[in-house]
Amino acid sequence: MHQIVDDEKLNENDFKSSNICFDPTFTSSCIFDDPTSLEPKSINEFLLKFLPNNKNICLFKENLTSLLPSLESIGKIIHTYTDDENGFTYETCHADFSDNEIARYYMGIQILCLMYIDASSVLDTTDDKWNIFFLFKKTEK
Repeated sequence: MHQIVDDEKLNENDFKSSNICFDPTFTSSCIFDDPTSLEPKSINEFLLKFLPNNKNICLFKENLTSLLPSLESIGKIIHTYTDDENGFTYETCHADFSDNEIARYYMGIQILCLMYIDASSVLDTTDDKWNIFFLFKKTEK
């Protein structure tokens, strides 16, 4: 997701070749050459500076695919919806940070929440008063 600012124009071909994966060694702190520069830069070259170069993306995808049947929804399932036409089942789950597993799971996806959810902010995982809702999309295979 990208927020369009002023008269900014994007070409969809710029995004087709982007392949972004994260692992536990990723850090959200970045150092910019010149934050005031208006010159566009290649996002792929920029991201490669911060992603570890010792990771095999093909192997990562294979391992992830082999885990898919065993992945379970996290939290308490509060609603399920089945889209029979497309073969998907959606599960809405509720959780809070009183469970350490939930806090660890959230810490793993927090960077994605910050990047893709407009106006999101960092949550304090030590505060168990947060109510979190997850939406899982499952396929029938």
